[in-house]
Amino acid sequence: MSARTLRTKLRRDVRRQWPQFLAIVMTITLGVALFAASFDAYRNLQESYDNLHEQLRSADLWVTGGDVAAIAAAAADTEGVDAVETRVQADVPVRVGPDKLRGRIIGVPVGDQPPVNEVLVLAGAPVTAGNSALVESHMYDHFGLAPGDTVDVFGGQDVGWVEVEVTGSAASSEYIWPARSRQEIITLPDDFGVLFVPSPLARELAGTDANQVLVRLAAGADASVLDDLGQLAATSGATDVVTRAEQPSNAALQEDLSGFQEMSAAFPLLFLTAAGMAAYVLVTRRVQSERSLIGMLMASGVGRAQILRHYLAYGLAAGVIGAVLGVGLGMAAARTMTRFYLGFIDLPMQAAVFDVRPVTVLGGLAFGIVAGAVSSAAPALVASRVEPAEAMAGVAPAAGGRLSLFERLVPPLRRLPTRWLLVLRGIGRNRSRTAYTIVGVTLSLLLILTSWSMLDTMNALLDQQFDEVMRQDARVDFAGPQTPDVLDELRGVEGVVRAEPVVAAPVTIVGPDGRYATALTALPRDTE
Repeated sequence: MSARTLRTKLRRDVRRQWPQFLAIVMTITLGVALFAASFDAYRNLQESYDNLHEQLRSADLWVTGGDVAAIAAAAADTEGVDAVETRVQADVPVRVGPDKLRGRIIGVPVGDQPPVNEVLVLAGAPVTAGNSALVESHMYDHFGLAPGDTVDVFGGQDVGWVEVEVTGSAASSEYIWPARSRQEIITLPDDFGVLFVPSPLARELAGTDANQVLVRLAAGADASVLDDLGQLAATSGATDVVTRAEQPSNAALQEDLSGFQEMSAAFPLLFLTAAGMAAYVLVTRRVQSERSLIGMLMASGVGRAQILRHYLAYGLAAGVIGAVLGVGLGMAAARTMTRFYLGFIDLPMQAAVFDVRPVTVLGGLAFGIVAGAVSSAAPALVASRVEPAEAMAGVAPAAGGRLSLFERLVPPLRRLPTRWLLVLRGIGRNRSRTAYTIVGVTLSLLLILTSWSMLDTMNALLDQQFDEVMRQDARVDFAGPQTPDVLDELRGVEGVVRAEPVVAAPVTIVGPDGRYATALTALPRDTE
């Protein structure tokens, strides 16, 4: 009997069992598509971030406070440093119409880009001499600002409120995700916004000269340079030293990407395992139902290797079809996922990367084909080892039937109709099939429950944060220390039930394993 005959049988088997075969193909397709889409989207996002950092010449080190001039001079003379910039950065109250929020002003040169941390103008024009500002895109879009609008910035008691003209919208690699600090990763545009203003105006509003040093390393520079500069900054009185890995926006996005990377492997693996289980059960049942046919084929001269390849081809066919469909679907979905995510965080599309990677295509094809082949390998091997005479004689039970475990545990079940007794006794008759069916159902439920649990976890965390921890309805920030009279005035405002004083200050914790910039917050002992 020729191989052509076996191929014809395979096609007819697939056509006869097309619902089961299609289910396996679709499951493999979903698994491969999930892998291709999530892995390529993850790589696109990472490369888009890296691309923006490169385009805007992002800093590798931020040093705040201390002897700024001395730190900048020492950094400029350090081998491996590409560029050094000093600037003014200060957190000040900002008013947009009737809305007040905690703002951050950053001084930038007029008519030129700084050598470190360039600003990308998305709409309008760069800042001009005088009272002008580029508004960071998240704040710009939230308040519906346009060139020519004005915002007010508070420069302290001596300066008061200063009206600043908006020249346009800007993006910065420091605020891809607009986090105020590592302790305040999630900030709403109503609460926090960034303004890029001319350096002279920044000095006037902040009431200080340059208070921050930005350092960018040369390509290929040793990372130990950052440790040396950090030690130098600490001895020079710096209050905050932050590397790019610790910078609030970048740290938040990298944590998000790490979770994305893990999910890009976990969910596809679950789908492919479920597909493998389904293919294993289906091919095993075919082998069992065709034992006499297998014996006849082998008695007619068909070799064991041909039998092995024939039944292995069933799983391989499902794997190949599912892998090809999955890779194509995943490539298309990856672009959509990337565009959606970048649009969600407002990353400029000038830096977006939408690449098709050979490793993703090859990996997706390999995963799908291997899943189909491995799932059918065991039953195919069993089929190839069948003895012709034994198979053609049929399968006769070695002993009489017996009660199932359920019937022994619950005797009244023995009076069930025959069709139900067949079901109960069939569970224990083929334990391997039962075990794989249970595993398949478990994996299906796991996929659903994992998604639900992620949503429930996020909702629980938000409820805990805003219902149990941050119970205040409003927060009032002052530019400096206030007297108790101010607290009494706030308590006297109509509708205020309770007002508590809070003292907050930026600090750096130094330990044997390094430094960590954080915020020190002092609350009343009886805080509510």
